[in-house]
Amino acid sequence: SMRNVEAVQRAARGHGLSKSYGNKKLFTDLDFSILKGENLAVTGPNGSGKTTLLKIILGEIKPDKGELVLGHKVKIGYFDQERKGLSQEKSILEEATSSDVSGDPVWTRTVLGSLMLRKDSVFKKIKDLSEGEKGKVLIAKLILSGANFLILDEPTNHLDIDAREALENALGNFPGSILFVTHDRYLIRKLADKVLVMG
Repeated sequence: SMRNVEAVQRAARGHGLSKSYGNKKLFTDLDFSILKGENLAVTGPNGSGKTTLLKIILGEIKPDKGELVLGHKVKIGYFDQERKGLSQEKSILEEATSSDVSGDPVWTRTVLGSLMLRKDSVFKKIKDLSEGEKGKVLIAKLILSGANFLILDEPTNHLDIDAREALENALGNFPGSILFVTHDRYLIRKLADKVLVMG
């Protein structure tokens, strides 16, 4: 049926999503859809429920109403603001290799290189990196993990210009779908196919 065809082509769909905490309504009857290969920016004031929406998509919390459906064979990679997914004692290269599903060291180096992590810099330990470098390593790990749907919470926060450009280029070349929360107008212009404004 048509509906199944559409499901195969979709990364995620939210239908009639509502979430409140106590008396505070974050959102009501929220609808969105992301096709495979499409990028959706989520923006809006603080407290409008952007991170809550991410957590619903990640399955960490349940909506009060509505449903969230992930597409067929969708594999999520999550970029959190705290960069929690990194081991402080490992080197950049070890950390990247540990999540590489291809098992191909040349591919690992290619992805790191696309994020300006090159030559001897890949032997630096995570704990010695700037926030910008940590952000780049996390993006590399998500790409190497085989994720085809990236969920990014304020990915350009605390990044310097070089790190931002590297991140934008890597995301611009990413073949899967991306949902990203941001206040960064430049990133929205550069990456988003569509924008969901909350609040």
